[in-house]
Amino acid sequence: MVGSGGRARRGAEAVRHRAGDDDGAAADDDADAGAVAVRDAAADDDATAGGADGAGSTQERLVGVARELYALPAGDFTAARDRIAKEVRSEGDRELAALVAGLRRPTTAAWAVNLLVRTHPDEVERLLELGAALREAQATLAGHELRALGKQQHQVLAGFRRQVRAAAVDAGQRLSDTVTQQVEATLRAAMADPRAADAVRSGLLTTHLESIGFAPVDVDGAVAVPEGVGGAGDGAGGGGGAGAADGEAPRDGVAPRDGATRGGAEQSSGERVDRARTAHAERGSADRAEKDRAEQERAEQEREEHERRERERAEREQREREQRERERRAAENAVREAAAASERADAAAGDAASRLDDVVAHRAEAEARVEQLEQELAAARDELARLTDEHRGLRAEARAADKERAAAVRALTAARSALDALG
Repeated sequence: MVGSGGRARRGAEAVRHRAGDDDGAAADDDADAGAVAVRDAAADDDATAGGADGAGSTQERLVGVARELYALPAGDFTAARDRIAKEVRSEGDRELAALVAGLRRPTTAAWAVNLLVRTHPDEVERLLELGAALREAQATLAGHELRALGKQQHQVLAGFRRQVRAAAVDAGQRLSDTVTQQVEATLRAAMADPRAADAVRSGLLTTHLESIGFAPVDVDGAVAVPEGVGGAGDGAGGGGGAGAADGEAPRDGVAPRDGATRGGAEQSSGERVDRARTAHAERGSADRAEKDRAEQERAEQEREEHERRERERAEREQREREQRERERRAAENAVREAAAASERADAAAGDAASRLDDVVAHRAEAEARVEQLEQELAAARDELARLTDEHRGLRAEARAADKERAAAVRALTAARSALDALG
């Protein structure tokens, strides 16, 4: 059991690690190897559980395969399932191949719940035990206890919302708000209905569950292999699953093999004929189930594509809002800087105007001074002309006086000479 589980996990890892590879051929080879490992692990588990029965029942083998397939990332499920079905069919087990091919790809919410069951089993079990306590409190009308448990339920579910998002991210998947709400609705349904709780415990959910009022939760078709509810070895003949215990019809019209026994007793020839007829009918049902499954997968892929587009649109709008916010802040900063620059410019203009007024005043004073000096210069020039004229007159008078003095000197000299002559 341990060895086969290890091989199955290694096979699942091969599918997971190569799922995003750009080399399609290499990814297909690894997916084939993963599918074979899952199938071999299921066969080994079945051989161990079957004991003297050899390969064990088909349903037990189907449960083993389903447990490994539903542990894979949701995106790897379809390729691994189809390859296992092909391998099993090539080995001659058409009945198991048809059942494997009919396994439905889990919705994202169902995959996330299955992931929680695997990664946080103790927490999930405590949640389901809290649900049982709530149901008991409701049945006994224990109001105070019911209010306390209801508050605890709210707190626990809030914690699970964070856990499932973190676990999904660790597994390479981001959950949308819608998917997270579907996960919470499934957990609430499991707390409200013991059959839904068993379905969640199985780790084989194919779709999310809902609890409406006090009505029983509809789990029909919600578990990939109803025989897998309650444990890997509980289903086909033991009635351990919720579906088997409540008389539910198996999904997609595939009838359970109620004739299979653990004692290994041989069936009568009539029973073998009936079984052959049933297998023939099952193949027809499996073909129809395959078509239904393909349509459901297409619808699921379209829904997931729509959610992806919506998520991308929301992210794009968020980026645009952030860009607009950055632009708004940049514009506000630019406005503040422009206002500051305007204030500085106004201050500078005021200083310039003041200096200009001073310059204008100084210029007016200078112009007045120039005009005054021009007037003084004109007066000085007039005075100079007058003085020049007066100087010329005085020089003429001086020359005339010199002539008169010379004449007087000559006359004096002549008079002295005459006097001397008389003397």
